[in-house]
Amino acid sequence: MAGSGGPLSRSGLRGREAELEELRTLIDTVARTGGGALALLRGEPGIGKTTLLTEAVARAEAAGFTVGYGKADELHHLVPLSSLATSVLHGDRPLLSGDALVDLARRHDQRIWLVEHLAEAIEERAGDAPVLIALDDAQWADPLSLFALRQLPGRLRTSPVLWLLTERKGVGGPAEEIVAAVRDELPVRTLSLGPLSGAAIGQLAGDTLGAAVDERVRDLLAGAGGNPFLAVEMLAGLRTAGSSSGPVPPGLVVGVRGRLGSLHPDTLRFLQMGAVLGRSFGFHDAAALCGRPSVELLPALEEAVRAGLLADDGDQVAFRHDLLRQAVYVDIPPSARKVLHREAAGRLVAAGHQPIDVVSHVLRGAQPGDEEAVALLRRAAADVLPVTPGLAADLVTRALELVPVARPSWFAAGEQAIVSLTRAGRNREALATGDRLLAARPPLETFGRLQAALGGTLWNLDLAAPQLLPPAAGSPLRNGLGPRGPNNGGRR
Repeated sequence: MAGSGGPLSRSGLRGREAELEELRTLIDTVARTGGGALALLRGEPGIGKTTLLTEAVARAEAAGFTVGYGKADELHHLVPLSSLATSVLHGDRPLLSGDALVDLARRHDQRIWLVEHLAEAIEERAGDAPVLIALDDAQWADPLSLFALRQLPGRLRTSPVLWLLTERKGVGGPAEEIVAAVRDELPVRTLSLGPLSGAAIGQLAGDTLGAAVDERVRDLLAGAGGNPFLAVEMLAGLRTAGSSSGPVPPGLVVGVRGRLGSLHPDTLRFLQMGAVLGRSFGFHDAAALCGRPSVELLPALEEAVRAGLLADDGDQVAFRHDLLRQAVYVDIPPSARKVLHREAAGRLVAAGHQPIDVVSHVLRGAQPGDEEAVALLRRAAADVLPVTPGLAADLVTRALELVPVARPSWFAAGEQAIVSLTRAGRNREALATGDRLLAARPPLETFGRLQAALGGTLWNLDLAAPQLLPPAAGSPLRNGLGPRGPNNGGRR
């Protein structure tokens, strides 16, 4: 289960007794009344949201709930329905089978239809036992999952379904939008987790070190600012370093560096490649990015797990906390990160991953003129156009930016951009894109395709009828290049 393992999970509830009691009450209320509810845990990274969520999930399971527990991922936040899928596919008896979810996501292009069928599946399970659906790190949820989460709690308000979300502290985040959408339809609780008290942090220190906390350790802990994860990681770095001379600068990166310093170079390299791939990643993928056979990196994986940096669930390897991944990632030079992300995209696709699964890597690593990256972005855009046209428009617009002007692939990407922008309702952007493409005087066949693509755009803008106002002065559409063709009845 996400977030498990290490000293924090054993003692991470220090100082969180009130919040845990409120969640326990909410679990009991849903089970007793048979109605829905939603709770949002908010706070800065490392403040204990995941630990509290994990404990609430365990208590719900003990109370007879069917549980779906997932986590949104920063590097998969563009994959439609990927975030909610981690929740509904969780466990030995998932709320929905993998085949059924794929069928829902691909078989129809109506989001409301998709949400309704998800609701029916969850409602059926809730008829047998109360259901808890938990999503950690909702700030990284993909757009389609967020759309579903704004609709599902209200749709299922009369069923015993409890929704638990966590979100990093901030104003107006995605989870706040979900709360606002359902606030009038079912009970909602927002729990903001603040810094732990000095006494609670002192207890954490005792849990970690197994000894009395001296003045030097107290000075170190002051730099954690009441953040339990930072405190534990700094203490672990201190314990690993085994040095008592000189001050230890407070800060997570320093604490993690203290732990990394004793690792074998192969292990450090493996961790860095994993950090590029994301919070969770495939062992084979990280080995491939290292340029080494998987078998040669088994000792590296074993050492990273023993050091409490990684967890291995048998399918995926994951950093024990996203802050650990960030601390490793930030030590990779920025120029190297860009190259590694681009290389990761190519290797993942070669290993069978879908283009949309690697889009985040492409966006972080592609350089102008990278035709392979353009092709990946266009394929990903075509895949997601039926369910998330706005995302498709963003992807293909980025692809257009990477291609030198007037190349055949530039016109091809531009045609796809016009269609995607129009489907997304961004007609003015589609029109401006068409203007730019037509101004480059494409070949006649390409010219005709662009005109056809722009037909729907002009219709949506009420510019297809002769009596209406023409496009802006200077537009190629104004200069005889409208939907009826050059000098053939188009508006001038």
